[in-house]
Amino acid sequence: MVFYTPLLMLAILAIVQFSLTWYGNELAGAVARETARVVRTGGGSDDSVTRAHQRGTEYAGTVGGASLRDVSVEISRPDAQTVRVTVTGRAVEIVQGLAPRVSATVQGPVEGFRADL
Repeated sequence: MVFYTPLLMLAILAIVQFSLTWYGNELAGAVARETARVVRTGGGSDDSVTRAHQRGTEYAGTVGGASLRDVSVEISRPDAQTVRVTVTGRAVEIVQGLAPRVSATVQGPVEGFRADL
C-alpha cells in the first residue's frame, strides 16, 4: 500500500495536468477564432486588425479567466485575401513548469462584398 499510493497520486496528478493543458488549448482556439472573425468581417483593414487584437486580448480574459495566462495574440496577412491568427499562452499549472505552452492558429479568407455580374 505504501508503494502504490504515491504512484496513484502521480497518475492522478498527470491526468489532471493533461486535462488542464487540453482545456487551455481549447481556450486558445476559441480566442483565435473570435479574433479572426473580427479581422475577417472588418475587411482586413488596419483598423480591423487593431480592433481584433484588442478584442482577442479582452476575450481571453473574459472566457479564459485564470485558465489561460500570458496570452499573446499575433495577426498576420499571408496574402491580400487571407488572415492568420495565432494565440499562445500558458495553461494552469499544478506543479510550476510542468504545463507546456498552448497554442492555436486559425486561418481564413477576408470577407468582402462582391457585386453580382
